[in-house]
Amino acid sequence: TSGPSSLAWSADGKALYYSMRGRIWLQRVDGDEAEQVTAGDGYDYQPDLSPDGRYLVFSRRLDDAIELVIRDLKSGKESPLTQDGAGNLEARWSPDGKRIAFISDVSGEEQIHLIDQDGFGEPEQISTAFRGQLIAPEWSPDGKRLALSDKDGRIWVLALQDRSLVEVARECEHERDSDQH
Repeated sequence: TSGPSSLAWSADGKALYYSMRGRIWLQRVDGDEAEQVTAGDGYDYQPDLSPDGRYLVFSRRLDDAIELVIRDLKSGKESPLTQDGAGNLEARWSPDGKRIAFISDVSGEEQIHLIDQDGFGEPEQISTAFRGQLIAPEWSPDGKRLALSDKDGRIWVLALQDRSLVEVARECEHERDSDQH
């Protein structure tokens, strides 16, 4: 999409980061002019802000890969978080800011992965059950579970401690329930 998408609030709640036209932008809620945050090679999108407001993680499409990049918002320095040539998407900071969950197709299928926010160490694949497109993992407030949805209209909860996966909703069930009312 060329219009604004993938919104992320600033730590103080006074501005929004978003992607538009292959760049990440910052827009103050009370302002009328956006500031371009990223530039250069690649197509930048899907920003997420660290809980302390110091770092931005986002996806950068360059050539045939989509890699995750972390940007220090104070210095402007960017560091690659992934460098595997796969499709790495929908990065989300954990509530404590220590880990990042994301979707990657490095295994041939989209699965959930975790990586330390500092980029040291390899990403850890924490799911194996999915086939097809996954959508935006979201952390539970206590950082112990991830919720996500898939292209088939199902909502899943993944417990990080034991990697158990529970389907909590399915689109067709909601359609059936609404037809009966």
